[in-house]
Amino acid sequence: MARFLDVIDVSMPLTGAFEYLVDFCHCADWDPGVVEARRVDSGPLGVGSRFALVVAFLGRRVPMHYTLEAHEPPHRILLRGTASGVESIDEITLVPRSDGTRITYDARVELAGVARLADPLLGLVFQRTGAAAARGLRERMEALATGSRSAPRSLGRDKRAGAGS
Repeated sequence: MARFLDVIDVSMPLTGAFEYLVDFCHCADWDPGVVEARRVDSGPLGVGSRFALVVAFLGRRVPMHYTLEAHEPPHRILLRGTASGVESIDEITLVPRSDGTRITYDARVELAGVARLADPLLGLVFQRTGAAAARGLRERMEALATGSRSAPRSLGRDKRAGAGS
């Protein structure tokens, strides 16, 4: 199993940060490893909400299906993602700070079957991609909190499915 854990302090208020993060379609705006993200159901976001992502991994595009398993506004989000031979758990906890919000992002990826032999390589790659995603999240949240129109390269285009079409 590979794990990436990071603590990110942002100036966005707690409720706004939670509302942005619980809509997992937004991950395409800040995670350079996400090629596409869209919601596949409708209605209010809550336990059971589903998302379809396409992630770039080792030069391949991998479709993943995520389900929101914990929705505890405004403090905790748990998403479970699955793809052929892969399971991902993303747990996001948020706590208020005097100057914004502290986000703890704990992501775990586990390979199944014979693919588990690649766990050491997965761990190395996951640290690199996790660090890039954490940087993108911090930059995106700060841009939203300050109303800035300038955004890093990975945020300059809308990668959500159907955006711009």
